[in-house]
Amino acid sequence: MATSTFGNIAELPSGNFRARFVHPTRPYNEKGRRNYVNAPATFRTKTEARLWLNRQQTLIATGEWKDEETLRAEQADAEEKAKTEAITLAEYAKTWLERYEGRHGTWRDYDKQMRLRILPRFGDYRLKDITRREVREWLESNAMETANLQKRTRATMSTCLRYAVDDDLIEFNPVPSQKRLALPKGVKPTRKKERPALTFPEVEQLAQALTAPQSALFTRLMGATGMRPAEIRGLQGRHISTTKDGYTAIVIERSISGAGINTTYKEDGSKTLAGTRTLICPPHLADDLQALADSAGLDGYLFYAKKSMGKPCTPHTAPISDRTVKGNVRRACERLREEMPDFPIITPYDLRHSFETNVQNSEGQRLAEQYVLNAYMGHADATMGDYYARVRNGDFERLAEAVTRATFPQTLGDNVTSIDKRLRA
Repeated sequence: MATSTFGNIAELPSGNFRARFVHPTRPYNEKGRRNYVNAPATFRTKTEARLWLNRQQTLIATGEWKDEETLRAEQADAEEKAKTEAITLAEYAKTWLERYEGRHGTWRDYDKQMRLRILPRFGDYRLKDITRREVREWLESNAMETANLQKRTRATMSTCLRYAVDDDLIEFNPVPSQKRLALPKGVKPTRKKERPALTFPEVEQLAQALTAPQSALFTRLMGATGMRPAEIRGLQGRHISTTKDGYTAIVIERSISGAGINTTYKEDGSKTLAGTRTLICPPHLADDLQALADSAGLDGYLFYAKKSMGKPCTPHTAPISDRTVKGNVRRACERLREEMPDFPIITPYDLRHSFETNVQNSEGQRLAEQYVLNAYMGHADATMGDYYARVRNGDFERLAEAVTRATFPQTLGDNVTSIDKRLRA
């Protein structure tokens, strides 16, 4: 064995030479023996072996030497980095949508914007290659036909790439903020339209124009409680009960997302924490609602679809579709306009707005304090806890009877104080 000033060289039976040296930072292994670093291959001559040892000694002296474990780890990191940098927007968008945990309706809109707008333009781009300049030019181009389309497309792409930043795939989000974008040439700013509001009697007119009994009750319930359409679609028999004072209670704890007959539905929690609440049904609707709940059974949907995924289904087994509700309301409005040309064309959600407007100002007077109304409607507000803290026993019952009186004055007469007497009993 020939020994150099650094490491050692040994001739093998094959005639080749092995070179090795003691590990510079871990001279002994776990068994207490010398911890040698071997050359990756043998050498044909002793000179070649010594040259390799001299190079290793130089690297150690300059602090550039790395052991095999470090080199393997660096190689793995480099391969992972190359793999990460090769991820395209189409690949990342797929995983992002799969793990998205927000509301189903929001997911559907994100999926639609990705498929129809964003991926055809940037799907093949690596995430790291998407630039702010290109995104801005595209969002300000004629590809965005309306201001609302520009806003929704930008929001979807920005949300997706914000997650990519959180996943350490890119250093910053290349999507500019909405306020820094100019509208495409010829596109006018979106002006928020004022929602039409029906009076309580007009809501009843609309309900009577609906041919299907469950559609009429759906409309009356929205107009008399201000519930969200998705909340009413999610009602099952177990959500309807009778209080000890004889009122019909409606428990709202979830909503249904899914637009059409061929759409898969998703059961979500309430839209907000404040949306989980118990309402008192206005007396003039209580009997019909209870009868529908009895017919549906505990787990049956009160307002049900006749078809689900394009196939006929048993009553009360699938929720009525959002498209069906909207279509029924629109057709009823059009029938009413034949006799009353000024009757507005409304959407189901306009009935929620109508309820709020009517409670705030019905025949010149407020039917309930604002904090009662906010709690009753489940508004998402930073002060929602204050609203519920101020709601007193009997406030929801008073509001429910006030709505019935405003719709059908003859139903209850003027005996509002009966609520207080029953609560004190």
